[in-house]
Amino acid sequence: METGNSTMIEPRLRKQKNITEHFDGLAQVYDNYRTFDSEPVYHIARIVGRDELTLCDFGCGTGRYLLPLMKVLDEFKTAVKRAKGIDINPNMLEVAKLQIEGFDIPVEWVLAPSYETGLKSNSVTVATAFNSFHHFPVEDTVEEIKRVLEPNGYFAIYSRTKDQEAEHIWGKHFPHYLEYSQVLDREVLGALAKYGGFELVQEKDFSFKRHVPFTRVYEQTKNKHYSTLHLYDVDDFERSLDGFVENIKAAYDDLDNIAYESSYTLFLYKKES
Repeated sequence: METGNSTMIEPRLRKQKNITEHFDGLAQVYDNYRTFDSEPVYHIARIVGRDELTLCDFGCGTGRYLLPLMKVLDEFKTAVKRAKGIDINPNMLEVAKLQIEGFDIPVEWVLAPSYETGLKSNSVTVATAFNSFHHFPVEDTVEEIKRVLEPNGYFAIYSRTKDQEAEHIWGKHFPHYLEYSQVLDREVLGALAKYGGFELVQEKDFSFKRHVPFTRVYEQTKNKHYSTLHLYDVDDFERSLDGFVENIKAAYDDLDNIAYESSYTLFLYKKES
């Protein structure tokens, strides 16, 4: 007999299974289908820079933001003593390990969930989560980050918010996308200080104009290069894909050069001393 709890847990487990399969399949080509935004990296580095620090990136994936942040901090004469990348997907971490050739700074890739990293308490100066925080259990992750951060350490979340998702090309034109999307409301991301021990230092929006041909948009969508698309069942996805193609062709005159806005917000927190 099915209990009330099991009916709640089963969809949650199915969702996590779909997301895991998504990143398993994309690990080798992930960086080819994701944009990299240097502006927030430089912005974080300017604020947190000091003589030396330790870094930890939660949901690091292939290291595509952690490694550039290390380089930028070096440009700013900030010595990174240690860096760690945390992720639950071994395939992504295997790709990350290939990226660190030529790095003088040791990077440790840690296979662990965001809420139970195994890191020492008060051992991290700057913790980051680039486009990953919406995959984490919020309260447990915040408590773990609070535990591992040094007093006066920083925690930076770079993420698209729900309102920004609604204005993004898939949020606008892919049927039911916002219903499936896991990105969090701006109010949630801006209110993590309510758990205690954190102060919100800054909330800063970033917006980028993307220019892509329809063929690339279609490839990204058909091959489900965004985790949200993996949450659709097969029939609903195929119907929605057909609707998406029709919507794109109706919305853009030049299919060889589709221009759209891609916006994100940086939430920068500081741990209380």
